[in-house]
Amino acid sequence: NNPIAENLSERVTLFSENQISGSADTNNYLIDEDIDGAIDYQIENPNFSYVQFRSNLVLRWEYIPGSEIFLVWSQGVVGTGDPSETLGRNLDRQILGQKKDNTILLKATYRFIL
Repeated sequence: NNPIAENLSERVTLFSENQISGSADTNNYLIDEDIDGAIDYQIENPNFSYVQFRSNLVLRWEYIPGSEIFLVWSQGVVGTGDPSETLGRNLDRQILGQKKDNTILLKATYRFIL
């Protein structure tokens, strides 16, 4: 294969149904590149399900001109799941059913007049 060729068929090899099959036991794809009946190599199934949710809330109060107090609350959750599940079930298990990471920050500024 030529990775800089203009024609797609010269850059990649497209396998036929006789060259690639799935193994339910190992969750791998079995490749028979030369179609001789012997498996030449296998690759792991690349399917995955990854969900990330982040939210922020910022409160700002200017108690005197030029001086402020900020209160920031951040919440986040990350989950991985089964790509064969439905969207609703994955969201329930990966987002709603997970422990949330919470962060609270307080920042105060004061303007000194010299």
